[in-house]
Amino acid sequence: MGSFVFLFETFTFFELLDDIARHRVPFLIVVDYFRYFAPYLLYQLAPLGALVAVLVTLGIMSKNNEIVAIKASGISLYRLAVPLLLAGLVLALTMIALDDTYLPYANQRQDALHNLIKGPARRRLTRTRSAGSSAKTTKIYNYDLFDPTQNLFGGLTC
Repeated sequence: MGSFVFLFETFTFFELLDDIARHRVPFLIVVDYFRYFAPYLLYQLAPLGALVAVLVTLGIMSKNNEIVAIKASGISLYRLAVPLLLAGLVLALTMIALDDTYLPYANQRQDALHNLIKGPARRRLTRTRSAGSSAKTTKIYNYDLFDPTQNLFGGLTC
């Protein structure tokens, strides 16, 4: 997992290096960006890391005939699968808890810092918002972007 996250953060750093130099972004902001980017990467790469870990472990056990030894000693293959299934369950529950608690906050901070690194021309609002017009009507208006300085809506639908 550490190597996967390191690779993704390295490639992302080199993608952003031009913008960091152009906008003279301080080093601590870049470090902060990658600190808030890491939980997203862990969340996205955890299933891949778990799959690779299980396949490598079982492959090495098979290569060294450890699985044959386990079967010869009378232990069921189901018994061998129990720790793998429990580890998968713990990983899934951890990801659910992370998705509901810390990840939304980290993603908001990461997006804000990414927009700061990219500069004012590249800023965008990605979340769709909803607003009701009044209590007399049942229409709901959705908008993608609102600029309070000019009182303009972008992507307004009814």
